[in-house]
Amino acid sequence: MSEFDRQRDPRQKKFFGMHNKDRRDHGTWGLRRMPIILTKPGRERDRDGDSEKDRLMDNRSPAKPLSQPTPTIILRNRDAENRPASQQSARPTTVLRKESESQPVYQLAGKHGHPESANPLALPPTMKAPVKLLDETLQLSDAALEFLVEQPDFVVVGLLGAQGVGKSTVASLLASGGDPTASLRKPLFRVHGQEQFEYGTHCTNGIDMLVTSGRMIILDSQPLLSASIMDKLILQEGKKFGPGPPGSTGGGGAPDFSSTENTVEVQSLQQAAFLLSVCHIVILVQDWAFDPNIVRFLQTAEMLKPSTPTTADDEIIEYFPHVLFLHNHCNPSDFGPRIVKILQDMYNKMFLRSRLQIQTGIGIATGEVLEYLNSSTCGEPINLFLLPDLTRELTSDENEDETTATSKLFSGHPGLGMLVNSLRNQLLGSDIQPLTHATLTEKNWFHYTAKIWELVKKSSFFLEYSRLLP
Repeated sequence: MSEFDRQRDPRQKKFFGMHNKDRRDHGTWGLRRMPIILTKPGRERDRDGDSEKDRLMDNRSPAKPLSQPTPTIILRNRDAENRPASQQSARPTTVLRKESESQPVYQLAGKHGHPESANPLALPPTMKAPVKLLDETLQLSDAALEFLVEQPDFVVVGLLGAQGVGKSTVASLLASGGDPTASLRKPLFRVHGQEQFEYGTHCTNGIDMLVTSGRMIILDSQPLLSASIMDKLILQEGKKFGPGPPGSTGGGGAPDFSSTENTVEVQSLQQAAFLLSVCHIVILVQDWAFDPNIVRFLQTAEMLKPSTPTTADDEIIEYFPHVLFLHNHCNPSDFGPRIVKILQDMYNKMFLRSRLQIQTGIGIATGEVLEYLNSSTCGEPINLFLLPDLTRELTSDENEDETTATSKLFSGHPGLGMLVNSLRNQLLGSDIQPLTHATLTEKNWFHYTAKIWELVKKSSFFLEYSRLLP
């Protein structure tokens, strides 16, 4: 017997049997169960390896926080072109189409390229000529918006009157900051010339607007109840609709109102109601002692005026502007206390039940313009002002000396320059009420006028009034 056999255990090994459960699982005797090795996935193993490396490097560098997964951004960045093609191809087709489109960049630029427009503290451009607020077709124009600023200290003055009474001339006098005589020779607003007087036409179409350096916004309107405007309207309707049926006036289309005369009257009422709603002061210009038709027309416009609420003494009331009665081309005798008292008594009786403000300290009988025209000699003062015949101011020649010119211009009343300056100072210093319950700046006022004009045009009061006209 070899030594290997002697060292081997002579006893035979015996294998014990499994239970029935294990027998069913394995099916044979003598088979050993395979060992189960528990290992970590590759990701966790790599993570543990990294953490082990971090622990080893703690003594060399400070610990760094684990990097969080970055969210996916759909919008394209500038470095999107450097991304792998696999990432771009994994996205939806719609996203790729949006990324291929370039995103435009918009910048707000000023309407004009003046260097002053970039400075918010720069003064607005000076108006050398009026612009249209309402054009010939009575549509609102935004040409005046560039001359308005964001400040609430301003006054709006509107002028109403018949044809040829001198509305544009008075507007030019108010807009002139220096010598009024110079504004008569070169008026800012277009005035009647010899051609207009010969053909009986009007000059102003729609409403012209001019802003002075004193922040007075002057609105010069087209004439009220003008036969020239009616003739122009008939020609426009004839061109638009063609000749009408025999015995009819105007074009063949269906007009908005019953006749052309009623159309002109309703348009004039809309224009007057518009100025009564957006102006602080409305000047009614007349070229002779008294015109009852114009006064009755103003009362009708007050009746049809849309309701515009405002605040007064912490109460919400309906807004009504100051109304100034301006008589142009007055004779020297009209500046006497007797004539002024007669005019004031007549206006007081006619506007006794009116809500228009006619007693607000603007006038010639306050004692500030002429000492002998005061409350004791002319009665309770109202908003009444007189201007002399303007043609006399232009009769002096340049060769005459100052003494001869002064004696020729004096006619029992102060000169034109003193009267115009007094009128301008009274308008700028008047105690006006806000147009609305909120404070308006000049640009806000412009947007407010657009809203009021749309309200006036869509108002049913004027259509109902036109049905009552003959």
